[in-house]
Amino acid sequence: MVNRIIYNQQELFVLPKSQEEQNGLPFYLPNFKILKKIEKIQNINYSIEQPRQDAKAFGQKISVFRGTASSPEGTLTFSYIPDGVTNENRLGFNVGHFNKNFYGNMFSGICTNDKDTNRKDFYLIVNKTAEDLDSKSAINSSFVFPNSKEDVAHPKTKDFQVIHFQDCYLNNYSFDLQVNQMPTIQQNYLFNNIFFYSSGSDLNYSSLDIKSGLNTKSQDIIIIPKDIDLKQPLISGVNVLTPNNLNLYIITKNQTLKFYEENIRGLNFNINFNRKIVKSINYKFPIISNITFPVNGELNVSLVTSSTLSGSFFDTLKADDDYNIVLEFNSNLSKKIELTKFIISGCKFNNINYNSNIGDNKSAALNFTFDLDTDFNSRGLFASGNLLRYQNYLL
Repeated sequence: MVNRIIYNQQELFVLPKSQEEQNGLPFYLPNFKILKKIEKIQNINYSIEQPRQDAKAFGQKISVFRGTASSPEGTLTFSYIPDGVTNENRLGFNVGHFNKNFYGNMFSGICTNDKDTNRKDFYLIVNKTAEDLDSKSAINSSFVFPNSKEDVAHPKTKDFQVIHFQDCYLNNYSFDLQVNQMPTIQQNYLFNNIFFYSSGSDLNYSSLDIKSGLNTKSQDIIIIPKDIDLKQPLISGVNVLTPNNLNLYIITKNQTLKFYEENIRGLNFNINFNRKIVKSINYKFPIISNITFPVNGELNVSLVTSSTLSGSFFDTLKADDDYNIVLEFNSNLSKKIELTKFIISGCKFNNINYNSNIGDNKSAALNFTFDLDTDFNSRGLFASGNLLRYQNYLL
């Protein structure tokens, strides 16, 4: 046992959606739930707040009662370097793959407020020793179509501490890209409960009873999977998105403006999923955590300008058109590296600010807003591209 925990001892996993767990599909074992790893995590933060209420009375300066007003409120935040859209696929978002296949708005699933797609369970795995948590193991057909727990389970499962975040609901999704920095994606979740386990061995999946506040164990056993050796010849789709080889397009009905990576100084967008939290006197936890509409997002782009570029764009901004913002990664590389694309459709222009300083290039900062139209897929965030896979099986 060590007296401190650092990043090499931890990994974050998500529980797969129930409809993915069917006989005949890869990575499935009856009576087991095989967790999915969130790749290339950069940080994990979580906090728990217990709301309290003070009751006062005549005749006393101090509170006569200071008790809990409602159930604890938890927040889980993590960020990662995107490897194509692998993590988004594992999290159950709608993403395309093999270059050009789009399956609608990336968040159309959770925006239905269906419990199976809207609610997630995360597991933070902590190694009790100072050694790296990863245990490289060759992936093969027995891993893809396991016959037993041993085919897929991490050999050191019993030595792991497990932290289970129950009933997690996406609250914010953001993408950030800056000069001389790796792009990062951050997600923020609200969760109802947190549970700590001293060992990951023979760990039953448990769900939260929102009325009693108790954990209900199922017969299914959680499997913490082996780490995958990504250098094997049958593994493909390995590619970390970098600021290099990025193209940015701003498209209107009349014009397409293309910005290469040398023009782009920074780009970020974020989407807030405001939720209606409904509580009941007879329930320990909220009975509803549904998304309220519209779901709005904001996009900021910082560019190095030239006389022709800024002039033509300024003319375009006179019209109140919809703008489609397209980010293409790997578009200048070999065709062996799949194109990863993010499209933000239906953006509305808000403002542009120009800045000039001695010794620096003239720059422009653009601000757009957008919303998610998940019913007709006319506006919102669409993503496709690189996904980790073994032969034709998505990892």
